[in-house]
Amino acid sequence: MKILIAGGTGLLGSRLVSRLSADGHEIRVLTRSAPVAHPSGVEFLQWDGKRLDPDAVGPTDAIINLAGAGIADHKWTAAYKQRILDSRVHATRALVTYIHAQSQKPQVLLQASAAGYYGTHPGKVFTEADGPGKDFLAKTCILWEAAAQDAGIRTVWVRTGLVLAPEGGAFPKLLQPFKFYAGGHLGDGRQPFPWIHADDVTGIIHFALTHPQVEGPLNAAAPEQMTNRDFARLLGRLLGKPSGLPVPAFAIRTLLGEQATLVLEGQRISCQKLLDLGYSFQYPRAEAAVIQLLNPTAG
Repeated sequence: MKILIAGGTGLLGSRLVSRLSADGHEIRVLTRSAPVAHPSGVEFLQWDGKRLDPDAVGPTDAIINLAGAGIADHKWTAAYKQRILDSRVHATRALVTYIHAQSQKPQVLLQASAAGYYGTHPGKVFTEADGPGKDFLAKTCILWEAAAQDAGIRTVWVRTGLVLAPEGGAFPKLLQPFKFYAGGHLGDGRQPFPWIHADDVTGIIHFALTHPQVEGPLNAAAPEQMTNRDFARLLGRLLGKPSGLPVPAFAIRTLLGEQATLVLEGQRISCQKLLDLGYSFQYPRAEAAVIQLLNPTAG
């Protein structure tokens, strides 16, 4: 299968490129700059995230869109919030324009989204049938998903929870305080923690790619529901370190401003649709996931 991946050099994109390339697919990656090390046979195409020449790219069987500026890479100034939104919407619109220009359409568009679509809530469990929230992340996801709605082909919006990987993202940051015996929950610790192992995110994308019955929004978070306090205690136990030094909410808000919602609030999302479709999680429970994340080369 010929697969075009936008955002294929980030945390998830790099993993996905390696997996799909190993499966024998022909992979082309849209990127601003190609990495030095990458699987052999993968082609990198230069683009600015805004415009895509259909003739230069040529036909493809499937598109995976992971493009977008990092949510937690910078403080949320007005300018960076606009960059977060624009980078997602412009890239998606460019891909939809490319699809419309093809005489032989791709079979599927797999579009990244996020659990932030639902806004934040301490108790409700959100399914794909629930409407969006009203905060910045929810509004970003609404416009991000809407940009792909008229693609005219099978489209899947993968609404991921908090992705955990040993090589980057949130997990190494969560470990840091424990290394100095200062680990603990954030705020009151009761906020939902919709975690998912990075291997399961790539597994879900691969599943959606190869199963034509998968369509529409798809929640991607592990079956085991946890709070931030639960996860901090689990880390402390597996690391053999204390986990009773919480970081006060006011300190986090003072440091991060509006971005504090990423760690002080959350949402519980149901993966029942995904389970009903037949996906089997590699890491359905947090303990096994964290053990692997702490020892990624073991076994």
